[in-house]
Amino acid sequence: MKTFYKSDFLPEFQIYLRERGLALEKRIPFIAHWAHLYLSFINQAGGHALPFEIGLERFMKHTSVQEKIQGWPVKQTEALVRGFAGYFVADPEMTPSAS
Repeated sequence: MKTFYKSDFLPEFQIYLRERGLALEKRIPFIAHWAHLYLSFINQAGGHALPFEIGLERFMKHTSVQEKIQGWPVKQTEALVRGFAGYFVADPEMTPSAS
């Protein structure tokens, strides 16, 4: 079964990825999907006050349970979050924000 990701998540972020050639065109909605899930989790869980590493760890635990992913997809998701963190914050140790 093929999974399709909404292409309207974080449009400015998608433009950023596209204009800089940071991802294959077909992967951009997937990356934006996970960025959206991460930012939603952080904002809802009060994680915006946490250091990046702790917020990421909590998101990964939550994602493993909620999205029922295990193994390499967990590592891939973590790598995606780490990869786009710099877009949302100047310093990965700072707190993430959707703005």
